Amino acid sequence: MNAGISAQRMDQLPDPGHGDCHTVGKRIMGQLYHPPRHQARGTPFLNDDWMAGMLIFKDLDTVMISSMNYNAYLDEVVYLNKVLNKYIVIDYQYIQEFMLIPGQGKPALKFRCQDPDHNIRSKYIQVLLADSVSLFAVRKVDFVEDEGYPPSAHPDYYHPVSIYYVEKQDSSMVRIKLTKGQLINVFPDRKKAISRFIRQNHSNLSNEPDLVEVIRFVNIAGPDIQPFLP
Repeated sequence: MNAGISAQRMDQLPDPGHGDCHTVGKRIMGQLYHPPRHQARGTPFLNDDWMAGMLIFKDLDTVMISSMNYNAYLDEVVYLNKVLNKYIVIDYQYIQEFMLIPGQGKPALKFRCQDPDHNIRSKYIQVLLADSVSLFAVRKVDFVEDEGYPPSAHPDYYHPVSIYYVEKQDSSMVRIKLTKGQLINVFPDRKKAISRFIRQNHSNLSNEPDLVEVIRFVNIAGPDIQPFLP
């Protein structure tokens, strides 16, 4: 495991189309991050605060990073190289997983590089629950343009959107809408158990912690008992 992270200028590997090339840990390629030129309310990043993080490469080597973030608008992992005082976009082809660590006792945010066979339009997907039935979220940020007049009265803004998927025991990924009916359609053999759990716990599926707990329950709930037919 590498104790730190570094990036060095690689003049021998110019990339005129995307700016200067850099390496992470002297072996992983990345590009200079160029902030969008337009001004807008909100942030294109997952969080306003830059956090400590961890990169897990496909060879399972691990690198700790002191300041990184996920740009959900561009679907890119970006870190701050404090030596160069520049932001670097890390090439996703080397990444298996990454974690953002908020600190102050808050849980780490774990993302994995998404399998393209699942036909999900995002390179990275957040792991909310890893179990026999797993729960994931695609974190997107949309750029919403000003449609008002005069323009200054309705400034452009970034709008965060979350899309949820469950990975079933057969490894299939199913997008779910945050309704009880949709969840029951995904797990029809546990219809009664899921309905009872949601009712007894007053679960609001639009509330992410409640959704996680419902999927956690799905993992321990057996199929509904079928009536005996002679």
